[in-house]
Amino acid sequence: MSALWTLIKEWHKAGEPKPSRSHSGFPEWANTVAAIVEHAGYGCPLETPNIEAAADTDGNDMRELVKAIVGDSQLKFVSFDELVELAETGGLFERLTNGMNSEKGRASCRASMASILRSYDKRLVGGCRFSLIGKGHGRRYQVERLNQ
Repeated sequence: MSALWTLIKEWHKAGEPKPSRSHSGFPEWANTVAAIVEHAGYGCPLETPNIEAAADTDGNDMRELVKAIVGDSQLKFVSFDELVELAETGGLFERLTNGMNSEKGRASCRASMASILRSYDKRLVGGCRFSLIGKGHGRRYQVERLNQ
């Protein structure tokens, strides 16, 4: 308790400076507790963490897949099978492509992969627009480079 009281006294003596960041849901806490912690030299506890373990692996894999599809072209169309082959070759979406050894696993993996691809329809991915064209077995996947 004595150490905490010392941190508070030093912060007060310094004129109760505000923290470098605030929090809209807890402004009083941020302007007091976060400010004291930051003033003590521990850094701002409200800073957005950069955690590698929480990386978006699907997002990273999708960027790499789009890059592999479009290559040096401006516009490229591929079938689902070509897309899966590119993913397997590039070691992308391994949690899905590794299960394609059995017939049952293949169906489940294909469904999961199709679901992920649908979620990226008409989205910008790594400087390209990824789009689904058509339906069913005739569906194609289009990648258009937007910035040359």
